[in-house]
Amino acid sequence: MPGGLTPLRIFETRYHDMVRDCMRNGTGFVIALLAEGRETDRDNRPHDVGTYSEIIDFESLEHGYLGIICRGQQRVRIHAPRQTRAGLWVGDTEIYGDEPNGAVPESYEHLADLAMQLVTELGSPFDIDVPEPHNARWVSSRLTELLPIPADAKQQLLELWDPIARLHQIACFVQQMIRADRPR
Repeated sequence: MPGGLTPLRIFETRYHDMVRDCMRNGTGFVIALLAEGRETDRDNRPHDVGTYSEIIDFESLEHGYLGIICRGQQRVRIHAPRQTRAGLWVGDTEIYGDEPNGAVPESYEHLADLAMQLVTELGSPFDIDVPEPHNARWVSSRLTELLPIPADAKQQLLELWDPIARLHQIACFVQQMIRADRPR
């Protein structure tokens, strides 16, 4: 989600090459959930909407791994996606649109508290930014990233234009999680 931080552990050659190219060219890359298949399938396919992200930190890890932290910048629509020989998806993108800023409605303040709790408990790198618990876009984006919501639902939340509508959907998921945890 835009504004979110994603720590990644890079070990495949195609992603090492992508990170190297991003660092060399001062560009980012798009993170998109798969619409079809799994990461290891040759016939997988990304969703049409993802998040353009930039690398904000990196470190060399054991066994030749590379640790990077990315920050989501903006939602983008992916056009003409195609796979390189190495299996990396590339395509043309356009900005998907910016969401309005707005206050968290009183009826969803419990979600703002939950977002703050998650960011605090998870710690680094999720706590490096100044939290915005009164901003509906910030709260709905952090909860979309951090809650154990199914991938297809996360994609739908990413594609929503209205952060209040996203908060409503997240509230429904939270209620389902609470009901599932209750003893019967």
